[in-house]
Amino acid sequence: MSKKSNTFIGFWCQFFDQFAISSVCSLNYDWIALDMEHGIYNYKDISILSNIISSHNKIPFVRLIESNSINIQRSLDSGAKGLILPMIEDSENLISLISKMKYPPFGNRSVGYANSNQFGLNLNKNLNSKFKPYLVIQIESEKGIDNLENLLKIKEIDAIMVGPYDLSASLGCPGDFKNKKFTNSLKKINQIIKKSPKLNGYHIVEPNELELKNKIKDGYNFIAYGTDSSFIRLKFSLPKYT
Repeated sequence: MSKKSNTFIGFWCQFFDQFAISSVCSLNYDWIALDMEHGIYNYKDISILSNIISSHNKIPFVRLIESNSINIQRSLDSGAKGLILPMIEDSENLISLISKMKYPPFGNRSVGYANSNQFGLNLNKNLNSKFKPYLVIQIESEKGIDNLENLLKIKEIDAIMVGPYDLSASLGCPGDFKNKKFTNSLKKINQIIKKSPKLNGYHIVEPNELELKNKIKDGYNFIAYGTDSSFIRLKFSLPKYT
């Protein structure tokens, strides 16, 4: 993925099962995110769903419960091909986490039989490859914005993604996306990332076609569109009939 490519739009899941996700994979999304931070998944779920998503030639992303080496290891072993790391603020810490994403001699990812290598069948192939998961870091705080220029210098990063709820909360205006503190922070982020080849990401939590068009016009090219629950509310609300 690169900024010169088209916009990449993904579907954000928190509770869909294998049948629903298989149906979503038939749609024109580029990637599917399985949200472990706020969703209900365990690593068995991640293994099953990652296999399904990969079989449809979509990229299975996992948004970690917390950005640490254990969660990186477990997510990759389960079959994730992309990682979304929440609340990234410090470049030195991120560099140490990245080393856990690659097998030796390129990093220090632990080696063992797992779903990602069909429990040993493809382990040697994986060890001899230079596979690196797609890496998306979430910018969700003032500290993250202040350190964004340094973070973007890390070559392994493919994209950033604004988490609007956490970012607005850190600014003292939770959920108020029209607040000047929030909108000015977005402008600052956009000014910084324009100088970088990394993809510029945003999560549009409540699906809205006009907002999607506006975000693309504003230069966002890695967009999570809606959530499974928000689409259900949008599509299946009972209309007034009296």
